[in-house]
Amino acid sequence: MHLGDLGYGLPQGVLAPFLDHCDVLLAIVGQFNTLSLEDLDIMIDKLKPEWIVPMHYALPPVAGPMRPLSEFLEHRPQDGIIWPRSSAAEFSLNVPRLHYPTIVVLEPSGYEPTE
Repeated sequence: MHLGDLGYGLPQGVLAPFLDHCDVLLAIVGQFNTLSLEDLDIMIDKLKPEWIVPMHYALPPVAGPMRPLSEFLEHRPQDGIIWPRSSAAEFSLNVPRLHYPTIVVLEPSGYEPTE
C-alpha cells in the first residue's frame, strides 16, 4: 500500500478495506506535505504491515524541507531494520508475523551520497 502525499490521516471507514491486507507499506517519511511521524504511527498501527519501505526523505545535496531518514528510524526503535544495500528487494510473505513491522531501507537507484 502506498499512502501517497496525504498530509492527514485516513478515517477508519476509508482504511477498512485494507485492514489485515497490507503486507508492505510504502511510507513517505520526509514530512513535507505528508503525515507527521505521530500520525504515521497511527496509520501503521491500524494497517499492521509486515514490512515498511520508507520513501521521500532528505538525500543530500537535494534535501529541501524534508527530514532525514534517521529521524524516522529513531522514532520507531521497536521495529527491526534491514539494509539490503540494493534498490530492489523481494518480500517473503511466508514468515511468521512479528509484533512489529520490519523496516526495509532501499538504496535510491542511481544516488551517489555526498556526505
